[in-house]
Amino acid sequence: SGAGNDIQNHRGGGGAPSCGWYGPKNGTAGSPYFTAASTYQYNLQTAQRPALEYPAVPYKPTDFHCDRPLNSFTSGFILNYGWLVGLADLNTQKPYVQERIATYFATLLSIGFSGFRIDAAKHMGPNDIAQILARLKTKMGGSLPPDFITWLEILIGGEKDLLACSNNDYNWYTNFNGYMSSAGLTATEIGYVKIWSSDYPKLLKLALSLCQEYPICGSWILPASRFVIQNDDHDQQNDGSSSRYMQDSGSVLIKDKDVARHRSFEVKLFTQTGFAANIRIAGRLLRLRKVQGHRDMFVHA
Repeated sequence: SGAGNDIQNHRGGGGAPSCGWYGPKNGTAGSPYFTAASTYQYNLQTAQRPALEYPAVPYKPTDFHCDRPLNSFTSGFILNYGWLVGLADLNTQKPYVQERIATYFATLLSIGFSGFRIDAAKHMGPNDIAQILARLKTKMGGSLPPDFITWLEILIGGEKDLLACSNNDYNWYTNFNGYMSSAGLTATEIGYVKIWSSDYPKLLKLALSLCQEYPICGSWILPASRFVIQNDDHDQQNDGSSSRYMQDSGSVLIKDKDVARHRSFEVKLFTQTGFAANIRIAGRLLRLRKVQGHRDMFVHA
């Protein structure tokens, strides 16, 4: 939840679309503070007011969602409006915010980038990202570059029906396609937008051992060309991450230095027939503390 508090439903108003209210800490006009953990005093170190203001962009406080606990992963509203721990949440429904993000993307493409990884995409909303990509297309002269690629980290666990398998406004498979098409992306351009198949390889291994169906929805709702696989990244080598820890798979080289086991997994990744995606994401780095992987690079099969 926002600011690291476990559950404070009074701050978020549950599933209501309004902001949380902070009692006597509201503004003089009665509006809520757009700050983390209802902070309302001036910063003792900087003497600045505790507002979410970023002049270099610029973003102002109302360009963010108000502080709201992210206490449900089966509600599209909470996924979109809630704050991840310690992170303010941009209001990506606002056309101004969409425009600033699209401008940033266009700037990166202008200096040689081919595309982007969008982290925690499910916390932005499928229609929001579709609108941002459409604005980017306009800024690129009316079409996305033929070598453009972006891939979305959409971690799917117990909320698979909401995010992937059922027909609803927060579906990132077929409904997301519909949003992109309505926003003006062509079928070819929609093909540039990849989704991380977070059920691989862990769910595949579990399915094989239990004789269950794979992939996560029981069938491939989208063509394999729309998916990417993460071999080793900054998330998946963390022990105890129930949805992402790859156990004896992944980049074992950075853990136990067993080159033979590492190469064995690489062979399996590129030769297995259960998943025909042609883009794998890879990286190599060992860091101290919890993070044991590098930010991602593209590897084409």
